[in-house]
Amino acid sequence: MKYKVLLIEDDDIMRVTIEDFLKTRGYAVSSHNNGTSGLKALNKGKYSLVITDVKLPDMSGFEILKAIKNKELNLQVIIITGFGTIKDAVDAIKLGAFDYITKPFSL
Repeated sequence: MKYKVLLIEDDDIMRVTIEDFLKTRGYAVSSHNNGTSGLKALNKGKYSLVITDVKLPDMSGFEILKAIKNKELNLQVIIITGFGTIKDAVDAIKLGAFDYITKPFSL
């Protein structure tokens, strides 16, 4: 069984890079460039993991994380950001994120 990953990242190069990396390791990936599209996909399918950027054109990764936790979905969320702060990292973990990773990072 392939694990399904929902990837929400507005930077095209970063999104394609992460998607390609995950696919070469056997994951099924659904990638989206905004939060609205990502949440629609989340409502239609079952995922094991969500990877979302903090700053998206239409909402924040924190809003996505809250929506997932409010629906009591049993999946992990990794927050990625190019604008990391200690406060945001603490907030992400308190809200239930599995991890908070600052860009650039090594795949």
